[in-house]
Formats: sequence, C-alpha cells, structure tokens
Amino acid sequence: MASNQNKELEKVTEEVMEETNVLEPTATDVLQKNAEIASNNLEKTVTIRLPREKKSSGDVFVSVNERTWLIKRGVSIEVPECVAEVLRNQEKMLDEAYTFEEQVMDKE
Repeated sequence: MASNQNKELEKVTEEVMEETNVLEPTATDVLQKNAEIASNNLEKTVTIRLPREKKSSGDVFVSVNERTWLIKRGVSIEVPECVAEVLRNQEKMLDEAYTFEEQVMDKE
C-alpha cells in the first residue's frame, strides 16, 4: 500500500511540476494539488469537527505521506479518511497515556 501512496505522491508532484513549469514545486503548490485531488473525490473523505479546548485551542497539524493539513478547531470540514484515522489514533494513544499515568499515580 505504501508503494501505491508513493506513486500517487510522485504523480501529484509531477503534475504540479508540469503545471508550474518548475523543477521543484513549493510545498504550497503540492498542498493545493492535494486539495484538488480531495475535492475531485479521487479519495474518500469524511466530515470531522475538532472540539474547541481551553488549554490547547490552537489549530491541529496532521501529516500523512508528505501531505499536510492544518485543521482549525470548532469548524466542520471535509478531510481524507486517512486524516480522520490519524486523529482517532491520536485520541486513542492520549487515552492510553492518561490511563497509564493514573495507574502510576495510584501506586505511589
């Protein structure tokens, strides 16, 4: 699966290079092309909304296979399914870390 994703990234980068007539596209060019791919329904998307929080109220950065997203809290947005998966895994790992921390504190 990773090789397919690498091929897809190479294809996107080549398309950006052809469209912009440059040898090395900027990150912004590649990000814009990623947005086009998602908007053309070439990959499955889901709607997510990250809750606003008092402590960590900043935007959330997600990176998957050299593609990046900066997700604003409190706003419903469409993202590729892989982004939602990363965020679910993050939540799961944080929960496990908090559980472990509580167990350690109870032993003391």
